[in-house]
Amino acid sequence: MTGRDGRGVEGARAPAPAPVDGRLVEFLAVLTATAIASEPFGGADVLAGMLAVPALAVYAAVLFQPRPSHGARVASLVVLVTALAVLPALHHAVAFDHEPAMSHGHDGGVAVTDLAVRALLDGRDPYTESYSELVEGMPIFHGDRLIDNPIMHRYPYWPATLFVQVPVQAPLLWAGVPVVDARYVYLGVLLALGVGMARWSLRVRGDLLLAAAVALNPLVLSWIRWGTNDVLAVGALALMGWALHRRRTVLAGLALGLALAGKLLVAPVVVLFAVWLARRVRDGELDLRAAVRAAAAAVLPAAVTAVPFLLWHPTDFLDDAVLYHLGASAERFPMAGQGLPTLLNALQAIRDPMGPAPVWSTTLPTVVTLAAGAGWLWRRGRTSPQAFLLAATLVTVGGLWFSRAFMGNYWQAPMILLALAVLAPWPAEASGAPGGQAPPDGQSSAAQRRSPARRATLTRVAGPR
Repeated sequence: MTGRDGRGVEGARAPAPAPVDGRLVEFLAVLTATAIASEPFGGADVLAGMLAVPALAVYAAVLFQPRPSHGARVASLVVLVTALAVLPALHHAVAFDHEPAMSHGHDGGVAVTDLAVRALLDGRDPYTESYSELVEGMPIFHGDRLIDNPIMHRYPYWPATLFVQVPVQAPLLWAGVPVVDARYVYLGVLLALGVGMARWSLRVRGDLLLAAAVALNPLVLSWIRWGTNDVLAVGALALMGWALHRRRTVLAGLALGLALAGKLLVAPVVVLFAVWLARRVRDGELDLRAAVRAAAAAVLPAAVTAVPFLLWHPTDFLDDAVLYHLGASAERFPMAGQGLPTLLNALQAIRDPMGPAPVWSTTLPTVVTLAAGAGWLWRRGRTSPQAFLLAATLVTVGGLWFSRAFMGNYWQAPMILLALAVLAPWPAEASGAPGGQAPPDGQSSAAQRRSPARRATLTRVAGPR
């Protein structure tokens, strides 16, 4: 049997599959994120679930218009962020008013931020304060028993998490507001993140997939309702991705430094950033002075915010903000979460969950993982920011898995790094700027490497621009 062209039916071409509407892909991604984020977190929150469907309906109504404006698209994403995170978090902040029980909608480790800010505004060092009055009613569930919260006498976060609160909390406290919740700042950062990511995603992709993966990440939305401060690092990492895309290497370093000042778990990313800069300098893709400025910017925020407390009470500061997280302080957080030490404790290879973790289960494999990621990044040679972000994702997850407490909210940082790596349109090589723009921050190009006489000849031929 033959067709009209004389060829056998068996040899005829199969019909091409119908193209998939990109709006359906985006809608499915947003629908999935909304469904997960609207699940009541810890059994305490139902407001997000109640608001999810109306907010999703607004988003879909805008998405499936024939020609929706960018402003309407950004607004539809902000509606979702507001419904799934902002309003539920404000509900918790107002309704429970820092009542000391974790089932009442805030995380004990972050609830002390408000007291720490008040101590700082009163001229006292937050790292020398006791927070037992608030935290003693927030014991930690470990296995089948309750143990005392180890942060009763410490503020376990870097000073940047305090300084970012002062411009908001100080005026409200001076105005007589009795309680100022730390989540006010976190929610403001989240809204700015949603608007910024939506505009960037629409410009570089034409859709909201990148924005949804970052600003609508279910972990970001759920944990910010609970009160964790991870959104500070998430917002800074998103700014770093935008700066890398714009070829603004020094700004990318500064954004990474802000993330480090808010969350020390991104420290391996700073190391990889330095390796990536060094490799680009060797390949002639980046000017040495720009690389030095970018590397310095990556540690500047953490260093600057730490100096006052290092001069004030250095022992207390280092014990609270550094040694505690390494499991080297007198009061340790138990081996908990999803990491290797927790698994070894469950298998009875480590018998004391409150004791120090063996070096072979934490420090040594973390160093090996970081070295492997740095080596892979260096061997790639001429590499785009995507390779740096992919390596940073893997090294961050590896470092967390070998830590004594790999908690669920810690997944946010590597997930955002991965989203930036996969969903942002990165060039194949780091040299040359997109869109014909001259590469800033000292990045070299073929035109910059020409001789002065040759550049002068080109200028005379091309004329002024």
